Amino acid sequence: MRRMSIIISALVAVAVPVAYALSGYLALNNDLAFKAQLNAERIARYAYGRPQAWPYAVEHLKVLITLTGKSNAAVRQQVCDANGVHIVDTTPNLAPPLMWQRRPILVRGEVVGSVGVGTSLWPLLFSTMAAMGVGLMIGALSWLVMRRLPQRSLEQSLAAIHRSHEKTHRQAASLTAVNNELNTQYQYIAETARRLEQARKDAEVANRSKSTFLATMSHELRTPLTAIIGFADMMESGVFGKIEQPNYSEYVRDINRSGHHLLSIINNMLDLSKVEAGRMELRPELVSVPDLLEDSVGVLETIAADAGVTLALSVADDLPRVRADEVKIKQVLLNLLSNAIKFTPPNGRVTASADLLDGDHVRVTVTDTGIGMATDELTHAMEPFRQVENPMTTKHFGTGLGLPVSKALVELHGGHFGLASVKGTGTTATITLPINGPKGGTQGPDAQNAEGPA
Repeated sequence: MRRMSIIISALVAVAVPVAYALSGYLALNNDLAFKAQLNAERIARYAYGRPQAWPYAVEHLKVLITLTGKSNAAVRQQVCDANGVHIVDTTPNLAPPLMWQRRPILVRGEVVGSVGVGTSLWPLLFSTMAAMGVGLMIGALSWLVMRRLPQRSLEQSLAAIHRSHEKTHRQAASLTAVNNELNTQYQYIAETARRLEQARKDAEVANRSKSTFLATMSHELRTPLTAIIGFADMMESGVFGKIEQPNYSEYVRDINRSGHHLLSIINNMLDLSKVEAGRMELRPELVSVPDLLEDSVGVLETIAADAGVTLALSVADDLPRVRADEVKIKQVLLNLLSNAIKFTPPNGRVTASADLLDGDHVRVTVTDTGIGMATDELTHAMEPFRQVENPMTTKHFGTGLGLPVSKALVELHGGHFGLASVKGTGTTATITLPINGPKGGTQGPDAQNAEGPA
């Protein structure tokens, strides 16, 4: 403590004169620089009109340099020409050491001389010595004050510092424990994330396996089913002779209808599994959407009439052909129309329309006046193997694959599938197909005629 008080007192004693000397030196230096610059500018303005004669106007130059302050024993001012020869030199016997500030005299960008302002440093040295005495007095006083501070107060301060140190140590230990706990939690979260990622990958693999299995099984089921349907068609049409018993004829028709229905379900499952597995291949060609609509409406007219539903068609003129897979687009149209007929009560209406959208898309809309769906039911309707619960679903059984398959096929063509409905009013299904087909799709030799009218 005693050594510390001596060091502090010495620092105070030294700091006072040093600070005074430094501030005085800087102030004096700035003052000289200002005067030198001011004199240089005044003489430059004077020399501008007298480029040859100004060095000889000694008295006038003395007047110019004394305008910044009267010359006295503490200030020395000089004016020199371009060669450094003194023209004016006031107070030449000023006692060294001197502090100087010089500035050039510029006329039209050319140095024609210089101005110097100097002063003796003795006044600053005397003032610094006085400040040193004051600093010694302050240092001695501070040493006396610190020496007489109560020892007990210092001990209390040291004890408080020690307690604070112990508290800080305990807090550091607590923070270390918290940090370790956070690291443990981070490792747990990282491990959980890794497991979730692995589970996601496993789910994707399982989904692909499921799609592959469905595709394989659909092929295996479709082969014998095709034979059943073929024989049922032959029996119903009487290729090898008519069936005499009416009941047998009705049974054959039931077999035929059930077989076609089952084949449609299997085809939908096969298409959905192919899309999910990324194995669906399109065979794009230039197709006429109006012709596809007309064919689809023709296929379902009898079914609509039996259900008491009016089936209407509205097509805009001069619609361009669309580059698409004709079989897949017709499948989509049949799905949408059959769904609309299925969920429209008797005396209802189903309207299919087609028009041009934005010049590069063909839009097809199927609107019905059926039972409709609520907003939350629309999401369920687009999920595979899901059906909205309503009285019509108990009457018309299905797998819930029609809309998901249609959406997947439309998007595979680079188009958009939309579904809007108001419960109790009806449903509108909209698809848009790009005229030039899906991006990156195969372009046939007649692609350039894709804009031609259907």
